[in-house]
Amino acid sequence: MIQKASWNSRDLQNTPLLEHKPWVKEHGGCHLNLIIPYLGDDQHTREFIFCWSKRILEVVAKSKTKVRQYSLSFFRKEGGPTNTHFAMIRAGRDDVLKGLSQHSNDEDFVRSLPGKYLSSAVAEF
Repeated sequence: MIQKASWNSRDLQNTPLLEHKPWVKEHGGCHLNLIIPYLGDDQHTREFIFCWSKRILEVVAKSKTKVRQYSLSFFRKEGGPTNTHFAMIRAGRDDVLKGLSQHSNDEDFVRSLPGKYLSSAVAEF
């Protein structure tokens, strides 16, 4: 069993892990901090972030929740006091549903969203 304080991204496999429960804000927005595993290289990290952004946003946008604004932050947990921030993806339900209706690949889906920060390691559009 991994002790909570001692684990890092090297302990993860092929799925992200929520760092803590989602933050639901008073205005109806929801923020998720996701820890991602170490992957082969920056290109794989980029593809992983785009794939999981689309998967997660599709689930929440199609759910019956009243939350209409979403924010996803992707980090790599290094084991120290700070995490490496790779990306933040922000979108409203309408933006997500519009992007999904275009049947685009993961990268084009993320590209279609209005709010995004991508670190230089994964910021190729």
